[in-house]
Amino acid sequence: MKSLDYLGYKVIKLITSRTLTLLTLLFLVIVLGTLWNVSRVSEDLVKTQALENAILLAESMREARTVYSSEAVAKVSEHPAINVTHDYTRQDWSIPLPATLLQELSRRIRESNPEMSIRLYSDYPFPWNNDGGPQDQFERVALEKLKENPYEPYVSIEPYKGNIALRYAEADLMQASCVACHNSYPGSPKTDWKTGDIRGILEIAQPLETFQAKIRGGLKGILLMLSSLSLVGISGLTIAIRDLKQQSQQLSIAKEQLETVIDAVPGSIAWINSEGIYLGINRQLAQEWNINQEAIIGRNLGFLHQDNGFTHFLRNFINSRDNFTSGIIDLDFSNDSRSYLVAAQKYQNQKAIVFVGINITERKRAIEALRIMEEKYRSIYENALEGIFQSNLEGQYISVNPAMAKLYGYDSPADLINSVINITTQIYVDPQSRLAFINMLAIHGEVKNFEYRSFRKDGSIIWVEENTRLVRNDKGEILYFEGIVKDITERKRIETELKTELEELRIEINEQKRAQDVAQITRSDYFQNIQEEIESIDLDQFWSN
Repeated sequence: MKSLDYLGYKVIKLITSRTLTLLTLLFLVIVLGTLWNVSRVSEDLVKTQALENAILLAESMREARTVYSSEAVAKVSEHPAINVTHDYTRQDWSIPLPATLLQELSRRIRESNPEMSIRLYSDYPFPWNNDGGPQDQFERVALEKLKENPYEPYVSIEPYKGNIALRYAEADLMQASCVACHNSYPGSPKTDWKTGDIRGILEIAQPLETFQAKIRGGLKGILLMLSSLSLVGISGLTIAIRDLKQQSQQLSIAKEQLETVIDAVPGSIAWINSEGIYLGINRQLAQEWNINQEAIIGRNLGFLHQDNGFTHFLRNFINSRDNFTSGIIDLDFSNDSRSYLVAAQKYQNQKAIVFVGINITERKRAIEALRIMEEKYRSIYENALEGIFQSNLEGQYISVNPAMAKLYGYDSPADLINSVINITTQIYVDPQSRLAFINMLAIHGEVKNFEYRSFRKDGSIIWVEENTRLVRNDKGEILYFEGIVKDITERKRIETELKTELEELRIEINEQKRAQDVAQITRSDYFQNIQEEIESIDLDQFWSN
């Protein structure tokens, strides 16, 4: 797959395709050319060695400062008994500031290497640092150059203290962990430092004479060594060719494995250079865009008319100093709208970019559908005729709809929530009803058609009917109550009237039944016989006996 043809792989293939004779001739040409060019190269070697030495020393100084700041200063700062100061030699229980430590290291290095000079200077030197500013033309020019490009060291070879010396200067950038200290330290000449500001310059000056002597001595040995190497070179090349072939095979296997993994990734992956030219894409992206993997190599960003938003996103990233970015991009593919979550990373010193895109179209549609559903629910919630509420276990309302507030006579949902701080005493006329209600909820998880008398805001009493359920989290813990309340006062009044009418009707029916029973008795034969016997009795005779 051409999308993964790296330069190193091509070089190995080129070398292994040549014969041993060609490589032998090439080796001899290199040896002869080296012998002829020794005198000229020696000067470059001196400069290179001096520069590398300066870079290594600068890195060591920078690393020493970082370790000291994080492992020493940061820890002792938590102990009030220990002071971090530039004047640590005059104060007990004190340690130097990181910059002070760096200056002390520089002084001691100069003592052990008198020919070397190490300096820290700045536009904003501390008052106690008498030579903390730029002292000569090189230091002034270095300061200006590094302000323009703080990531490119400034180097010059020039006379310095009676010798030709390499002078190396790099920017000392303000770190996030140092901003607060520099802005608040007593006597600080600048109190508005920000992360990334140039707080100073680290300069290393070293005479070239020492390096020249070492290299001249080494070159004498090189001349003899090259002669010996000419004898063993052919053997070495033979071994090298064999190793290169093995490495080529291993690289080919690794390349195939990497291609397989990248093609198996369920996301779109592509590589471009800093000019916006496609270097390759994976299978997923080719399928998403309906293009051939090989056909896209060498094409410019934006060759697909539908990816203008994507092109603009990557162009901005290419032109920025950022090494990483991400964002959501909407694209149109033949009237098919798609959304991608894209992450891009620069590599090879910002000369190339790899980006990964995950198709989140369905997720966005689901989120939009959920939003619409929530709006519908909100509309139902706000416009419902019944009161809808959520309350916590402490007996306070979490949310209520307008109908709920109106039912209890409050001006708004907020008025009800803020006014009622105890549902048991402020809503329930009979607190025992509330306790019975909570017990039923705890047992059954829901309560239906629970009727009770409630106070309104003005103190009047109404009857309500409530349907409520417990809402729990995935651990089974109760989060809140959720329910619906409706006013049944009118229904209760009608029920009471009906009960009264039924009772009155029952009494009337009972009276009518008794009258009917008396009439039925008086009409019976038994009653008629008794009545005739009574009428035939001589009362005077009855009482006289």
